Amino acid sequence: MKYIILVVLVGSLACCCKPTTNQNTTQSESYWQQIDIKKSESLPNEFTGYRLDFNKLKSQINKNQTVLIPTLDGELMSYKLADSGTMSPELAAKYPEIKSYKIVKADNIISGRIDINPSGFYVMIVDQNSTYFINPVEKKGSAYICYDKLYALKNSNNPFIDQVIK
Repeated sequence: MKYIILVVLVGSLACCCKPTTNQNTTQSESYWQQIDIKKSESLPNEFTGYRLDFNKLKSQINKNQTVLIPTLDGELMSYKLADSGTMSPELAAKYPEIKSYKIVKADNIISGRIDINPSGFYVMIVDQNSTYFINPVEKKGSAYICYDKLYALKNSNNPFIDQVIK
């Protein structure tokens, strides 16, 4: 009997204490929806396609300076954001639709940049294993791709490409 209680107790603890990348948000609550996108010569060879609810994403950022971002393996990771300081306060006031953030992670293992402008949402994430990007397939479109830098194209519309591909 003691053995059964111990097994149930350990099992319960394992379930409730299991770490996850998105403890408070499920895929259905997210502004990201995984979709199929047809491959073409203008896209990287390997990528995962997503549909982004751009207005929901901007609302989330404005509400609490956090954002969910897909990882290369398809999970959603929550990141805290801070203003990147790349725009002067005067310029930021003149163009409020343009935002630039840096990703803040306490462990200093992950870093990244996020740009939001009228043409879309652009992400560059650097972690221990890779550098990856998320950008729109077409400007002002809702279809986005997530891909490793290894598959990036030099002639891409991604504003971060020239910084990491030599």
